[in-house]
Amino acid sequence: MGNKLYIKSILSAALIIIIVNAAKGSDYSWVHHVDQKPVQTGKYQIYSKNDILFCAGDDPAGTANNKAAELMTAGNFPEALTILEEALTRAPLFFPFLYNAGICTLLKPWNSSV
Repeated sequence: MGNKLYIKSILSAALIIIIVNAAKGSDYSWVHHVDQKPVQTGKYQIYSKNDILFCAGDDPAGTANNKAAELMTAGNFPEALTILEEALTRAPLFFPFLYNAGICTLLKPWNSSV
């Protein structure tokens, strides 16, 4: 009985070694990518300061956002919202534009209806 268990263990180990070695050659294997460093996805970052989103970097979207964010920090929400709404026509899915425009709209101290 102990001899059969030993043989099954050896065969199972050999099968695992064969499968892992075969998987290393496959393009679809996670084993192939284990030793590789992760791919860096972004070159710019988004960060929050006083619940307003700012962008690191000098790309046009980040520059427009930071200009509006500085106006928001100074309390000039109408001008910031104008910049953000114009920028949203060029980049409608850029999250800092959407977020900061929402903050401008919610904090309308310049609107008497709020």
